[in-house]
Amino acid sequence: MDPSTQQPEIAHATIRSVVEGLAAGQTRTEVLGLVGSSGACLLASELAAVPEPFLVVAADSRQAERFAAALAFYHGRPEEVLVFPHWEIRPYEPLSPHPEVEAARLAALAALHQGRAKAVVTTARALLQRVIPREVLAGLCEVLEFGDDYPREQLTDLLQRLGYNAVPLVEDRGTFSVRGDIIDIFPPSLARPVRLEFFGDTLEKLRPFDAASQRSDDRELERLELLPAREMVL
Repeated sequence: MDPSTQQPEIAHATIRSVVEGLAAGQTRTEVLGLVGSSGACLLASELAAVPEPFLVVAADSRQAERFAAALAFYHGRPEEVLVFPHWEIRPYEPLSPHPEVEAARLAALAALHQGRAKAVVTTARALLQRVIPREVLAGLCEVLEFGDDYPREQLTDLLQRLGYNAVPLVEDRGTFSVRGDIIDIFPPSLARPVRLEFFGDTLEKLRPFDAASQRSDDRELERLELLPAREMVL
């Protein structure tokens, strides 16, 4: 008997063949021998070829963050790679999750709902937790646009209903402050807070600013999407 016929069949594939197989609807692909950041490099080559977003399940939060950082580097568009963490508290504990954790979860859910996410990196523990329903999240999202009128009392009431905390100085996600004709807001979906400048009730400027120095950028935004600051909005 030929010894070669007793060897298991192994398909030696290139990155291109793996990508083409997934794009063609291949239901199962097993890739072995990946070390270091090679898994993120392989997946980055697939993000542009496959229209649906990828869900990456890591063993723990540390591995999820490392993989997401490597994937964002190879992909080149870090805003399309998001981390979906778990609450980091055990069930029935009389504690609230950290605002940064809720912000990251809401940002990932909003990006998935709006079709902006190409990959979401999470853990099995995070997948076991219930999330805010898609239709509820869509109904709570608000968009502020340059040049429109927003009575500030109604706007501050809206921010409080969405779970934002009023503070003297905006430094953390999920907070806002009011100083005369200026409202500072730090939505969970953004890396930097945004300063809204009004003339009367008319929104005249939207500019990102640095939370540490409180200095505004020269760059102006046309619109601002407001997501809930908390996953449980009463």
